Amino acid sequence: LIHVAMRGWTGSGIGPGHQSEGSVPPGAPARAANLLCAAFGAGAAALVFATVVEWNTGRRLPEASQLGGVVAAALFSFSPLAWEYHTGAEVFALNNFLVALLLYLTARVAPGGGGKH
Repeated sequence: LIHVAMRGWTGSGIGPGHQSEGSVPPGAPARAANLLCAAFGAGAAALVFATVVEWNTGRRLPEASQLGGVVAAALFSFSPLAWEYHTGAEVFALNNFLVALLLYLTARVAPGGGGKH
């Protein structure tokens, strides 16, 4: 599936009728796989933001908590590996989303975190 998706994404098909460079027809499995990975990547970044904000809830500077969440999400999103995994059809985008969800849930229930007990 990854090989087929990447062939569709890069347009490096072999033989007559292959797609032009960078062109993926609407409804193609490659487009769906790439959009799904992008959605998981966006969800992971949102969860990183929410985790930082949740962990710092009730602390002195709530504005700093939000700013810290934005910085953490941006650093995560634009790191080279996360960018590579979230812009192509890779299984790591789902993994990143699930790990970010686990960290968020941990911050919600951990003593000393921002969670409600």
